[in-house]
Amino acid sequence: MRLKLYLQIILSLFFSLATYCQANELIIGKWVQTERTKGDLGGIFIFYEDGKSTVIFGAIVESKYIIEGDNLIEIYQGNRSKNETIKYSFLVDNENLTIKKLDSRHPKDCNVELKMDRINGSKEIHKSIIGKWTYEHCTGGKALVQYTTDGRKLLCVPMVYETGHYILEDENLTIKMENGRSYTRQVKIEKEKLTLLKTKDKKEEIYDRF
Repeated sequence: MRLKLYLQIILSLFFSLATYCQANELIIGKWVQTERTKGDLGGIFIFYEDGKSTVIFGAIVESKYIIEGDNLIEIYQGNRSKNETIKYSFLVDNENLTIKKLDSRHPKDCNVELKMDRINGSKEIHKSIIGKWTYEHCTGGKALVQYTTDGRKLLCVPMVYETGHYILEDENLTIKMENGRSYTRQVKIEKEKLTLLKTKDKKEEIYDRF
């Protein structure tokens, strides 16, 4: 009888641990808020395997891109630029990316020519546009850009950029910032979707994996 009870406890602990590990594995990655303001302001969560986290709030613009020879074609999908297509020339030189807007109708446009530096470059994609880039945005902030292997681009100009650590226990996600602030929200994690559940004073927030 005691052996049977002991085995039941072990199995219960095993399945609880397996569920816990699965949830922690699912949350690892970059999550982009789906609902944004009319000015394309929204949030981004980045959760790392070592328990560290980054929380970003700022201007977010998603687009799709196509490479045609030395030209980069981007199709923007933001609130202010739906279905807008812009064509650039581009050059990848080791850890630097230069893109230049073709046929610009606005000479004072600060995005006519951009020079970016690669973040965390790897040898496998050393000569490719794929990866993470950063540059000085004309607003004075540091812009973050990511080109993915499946033809997507994410541009973010952070207004708030905070780092810290996270703990996921059951369905409760706690993020502790390095500045001492912390908050906890009940979450639901799916393969490609992270939902911060509604509370008395906060509405539901949905984030898609990027």
